[in-house]
Amino acid sequence: MKNTPVLLSIAALALSITALVGAFRPRSTPVPTPRRISPVSTGKTETADVRECKGQGAVDTLQLLMRSRINPTMTRLSYSLYHDDRPKQARYDAAAEAAGVLLGCVEITPSFRPDIPLEGLPEYYRLLERMQANVLALQTSARELDEDGTRHWFSHLKHDCVECHSRFRLAAEGDIAITDSADEHRPHEH
Repeated sequence: MKNTPVLLSIAALALSITALVGAFRPRSTPVPTPRRISPVSTGKTETADVRECKGQGAVDTLQLLMRSRINPTMTRLSYSLYHDDRPKQARYDAAAEAAGVLLGCVEITPSFRPDIPLEGLPEYYRLLERMQANVLALQTSARELDEDGTRHWFSHLKHDCVECHSRFRLAAEGDIAITDSADEHRPHEH
């Protein structure tokens, strides 16, 4: 027991030295989020065809990205799946291309600062990641000309939009309010 103060002092000194050494290590710098794109359809394995998130005019806010890039791309995707009269191959090629543009849009979405309180960010990024997985599944199904699969994944994609918009609703121009209604719109998970 006489050595207890000495042992405690040595342990405190060791912890202090460890903390000091750690303070001078180079800090990790943020790096772009790696693509988490992997095929999820049950058919042949293909890699994602990520396209440029294109549209008219410059985009400098998340709201503008949604309005001028994501919404028109969702409309093109819906049109190719439900309203296009062209042969199946042409419709599904158009759907796969629109999905590639949407993948490009999802990929750049984190570069726009969402006006979300800190506690909402994990949910926001989880929803983005799920959207990316569902777009990839849709693209893969479209490449395989799998009509049921493509429509299935499109319905999941629409649910992603509804859930995100119900959770992070635009309260006023540029402001996002967190709501508690996310569970109402949550689709089943795969």
